[in-house]
Amino acid sequence: MIARVYQAKLIQQYTNISVVEIRFHAQEIGLLLQKAKKTVKKEHPYIVLIAFKNMLCDLSYMEILFDVKFKVMYLEQIEEVEPVLSDVTKDRPDIIIRGEATCRTAEIMGYSTLFYQPTD
Repeated sequence: MIARVYQAKLIQQYTNISVVEIRFHAQEIGLLLQKAKKTVKKEHPYIVLIAFKNMLCDLSYMEILFDVKFKVMYLEQIEEVEPVLSDVTKDRPDIIIRGEATCRTAEIMGYSTLFYQPTD
């Protein structure tokens, strides 16, 4: 089976089906960072990406390439959204990039958000 992100994690956790995980490419994250910069209209914004570890590639040079302060925070389970967002509150990022559930919660907490969508 081919799956992405949380679905891949759940399939692996609850079945014995082989899973090929689809990860976000660096180009996709780069496009999201560009869109985030345009959204917040800041020259050097602080951007937080909240993600499952199984969905990301190497993001080592994103800050240098896109002139942003960039932090990745990882979830192990979807239920960790609120505690992770509470940890983010200390730093007060300009925008948070994440999936649907986290975006809703972050918006309620007063954050600007950007929903990540993979390219084709």
